[in-house]
Amino acid sequence: MLSLFLHLPTYHKKATKAIKDFNIDTPIELPGLPTLFVDDYPDDGKDPTSPGYQILLECAKVFRESDGVIINTFDAFESKAIKALRDGSCVPDGTSPLIFCIGPVISTLYDTDEHQCMSWLDLQPRQSVVLLSFGSMGRFSKAQLNEIALGLEKSKQRFLWVVRSELDLDELSLDELLPEGFLERTKENGMVVRNWAPQRAILSHESVGGLVTHCGWNSILEAICEGVPMITWPLYAEQNLNRVILVQETKIALKLNESRDKFVSASELGERVIELMESNKGKEIRENILKMKISANEARGGSGSSLVDLKRLGDSWKERDSYNELSPNSPFLIY
Repeated sequence: MLSLFLHLPTYHKKATKAIKDFNIDTPIELPGLPTLFVDDYPDDGKDPTSPGYQILLECAKVFRESDGVIINTFDAFESKAIKALRDGSCVPDGTSPLIFCIGPVISTLYDTDEHQCMSWLDLQPRQSVVLLSFGSMGRFSKAQLNEIALGLEKSKQRFLWVVRSELDLDELSLDELLPEGFLERTKENGMVVRNWAPQRAILSHESVGGLVTHCGWNSILEAICEGVPMITWPLYAEQNLNRVILVQETKIALKLNESRDKFVSASELGERVIELMESNKGKEIRENILKMKISANEARGGSGSSLVDLKRLGDSWKERDSYNELSPNSPFLIY
């Protein structure tokens, strides 16, 4: 995303047509990224007349003027984008800020024994459970929740589903939200919890073998660090772009196909869950993410790339007499 973001002022100056007006199959070529299409591009960056676009553009200009940008990623995961950021390809009409890739930085595990889902996971076979978790803003309509439920039931796979409904449905019970009899029919191989579950702890549990995710950055990094393959269901912001990286570039996830109005059918979800858990392609994706997990560990240890960048960052702060206390006016930005 940062490569797209820093390149935005250049793209804006040269563009003769708004991305929102592109045909669905018109390729978008940007430094450090695979070929994109209009559906992959962040919504706020499609219409230059919109307030969201103007905010992005002004923020991109500010980032360009910084001395450095701290990024929660690592070389093996986004090698092409990082190369483009460092060699100046993203800012051909100016000077690129220094880039410090210090990730993956993820949340710390804490005591979760009291959450009922952890006890349930203890009873499941190794790598047999698919977690469905969509972040704090990932809310669904009753119709979409019903399709998810039917898809999971159809797949006959073990699942742990964190349900978040649209706000006006919060007063309804799970029995009222989901298809009649669903909870009873799936109680032997599934568990549904409302609103929140300890995602990091769940992903680290040996019984978890897959994640259906909204492609939020923290969730992606947590899945990589635990070696859990993904099914991608982006919902907002830069998540469609994240999906491209996961599915096309690193091949550590499957793509979940949606209708034009972003609706996912029960049959599509069920088929992708089966594909991840039982097919040869799913096996390849699992092998790929286990390799990425090793790369993530290497980046943070010994003479790994992220540790080297962290030292470079510290040295840069020392040079500016701000090693011990980062001023609010620091020229460094965290992305």
